[in-house]
Amino acid sequence: MIDNNFTKRLKEYRIAEGYYKKAAFANSLRVSDQLYSSVESGYKKPSKDFIAKLVHYSDKSEVYWLYGIEESFINLKNIINSQ
Repeated sequence: MIDNNFTKRLKEYRIAEGYYKKAAFANSLRVSDQLYSSVESGYKKPSKDFIAKLVHYSDKSEVYWLYGIEESFINLKNIINSQ
């Protein structure tokens, strides 16, 4: 099973985008319904290709999808470290 936080982020994002059915969101990502459902349910780890499609579709970073760290936090950390 995959990190529960990833699956939670994925489901919350899907619903926030107005996709109440997994199959509709899978279609938008251009992945099979079965693959999407397996990833969101945590039975299958997302491949690099799956993550790349999420990044492209959502405009959220790979770091966000994998670790839940928002881009604004990364930028703030970089600003603080550069001072």
